[in-house]
Amino acid sequence: MQTACEIKEAIPSISHPMADGIRCFLEAMDAFDQEQRWDHYVRIFDFGKKTNLYLTYADYGEERERGPALLDLKKQYALGGFDLNETEVPDYLPVVLEFCGHADAEAAGRVIFPYADRIVQLQKALQRIESPYAHLLRAVRQGIEIMQSESHIVALVGAGR
Repeated sequence: MQTACEIKEAIPSISHPMADGIRCFLEAMDAFDQEQRWDHYVRIFDFGKKTNLYLTYADYGEERERGPALLDLKKQYALGGFDLNETEVPDYLPVVLEFCGHADAEAAGRVIFPYADRIVQLQKALQRIESPYAHLLRAVRQGIEIMQSESHIVALVGAGR
């Protein structure tokens, strides 16, 4: 696994739309010491109802209806050959992104596209509170938009247009 310093050094050489969001996040986090980073993360993601990283929570909260959505994600992970740890909740954004990093584009799209609006909402909520994590969510959103564009192009080519 790369350190933040290694990633920061590599960012200028990357000409990808997502690189700027990652660079901005790393620069903003430089203003925090390690304890402040932990505190910020816990305050924002563990205690914020609008800023938590569980993608189905905004729609279902702790309701029973959330269960089928979580089971569907588990099935998608299994179909994609992704081994979900028993302690991980399948709608946790870092888990979703990890799956997308390992899966083919079609499988990744089936998992993340339904949550694109939730990710936009999360990014906006983080922007409102001026959290550096808004920069990372901007990068994630840009990645999804690129995937959606590529998926659309593949569909058009497949349809002979």
